[in-house]
Amino acid sequence: MLLAGDIGGTKTDLAIFSHEAGPHAPLVQTQVRSADYPSLQALAAEFLKRADMAVEQACFDVAGPVINGRAKITNLPWVIDEARRWQRMSISNRSIKVMATGGIYVAGGIPLHMLSALEARFMRAFKRKGRFVELMSQIPVHVILTRAALLGAAVYGLEHFNDES
Repeated sequence: MLLAGDIGGTKTDLAIFSHEAGPHAPLVQTQVRSADYPSLQALAAEFLKRADMAVEQACFDVAGPVINGRAKITNLPWVIDEARRWQRMSISNRSIKVMATGGIYVAGGIPLHMLSALEARFMRAFKRKGRFVELMSQIPVHVILTRAALLGAAVYGLEHFNDES
């Protein structure tokens, strides 16, 4: 059993997944206000107690930078240790690097609440790439309206931990 979470500065989505049911069928799921808890450990402990289920592994995505294996959560006093660091580039630079002519996908809680700004300012900045303006204008940009981060943590955790079993 896997505890997966999307740990955000405003809200946290937690769910328990099994290898048998897969990442699209959480066995139990909740969304809570992150600021109501003093730490991720306290939040997860309460969730697991209420769910009355044991888990063997956990996989979380976080809202904030991961530096030297430590994630400082945006808008919260929490610090999460032993997180993996992923190199980040701006969306437009990455789009050029991988020739993302099939499109890019923007997800998370913040884009959902600022669709009009994404349509205006983000798209102007996205397309303003010097000699790549024409290419950038042809790359479709999609906003994911589902809980993609929680699903991503579940998929990664189930695949990664299944390989280690």
